[in-house]
Amino acid sequence: MDWTPSQDGLPMIEGTVARIECVLQDEHDGGDHTIVVGRVVRMTGEPAARPLVFLGGKYGEVG
Repeated sequence: MDWTPSQDGLPMIEGTVARIECVLQDEHDGGDHTIVVGRVVRMTGEPAARPLVFLGGKYGEVG
């Protein structure tokens, strides 16, 4: 998978429609897993891209 580092050195996957960069805000015990809460510090995206969505058990596109 191709990626480039963000301004803060986080891996940003190439070819994605949107990217959300977060820093760790909190962690909660979820029994057999940990729930991680991130604070968004930066969002970027491709305005001309057409994202794939999943709603009501079906895939579609945002027009």
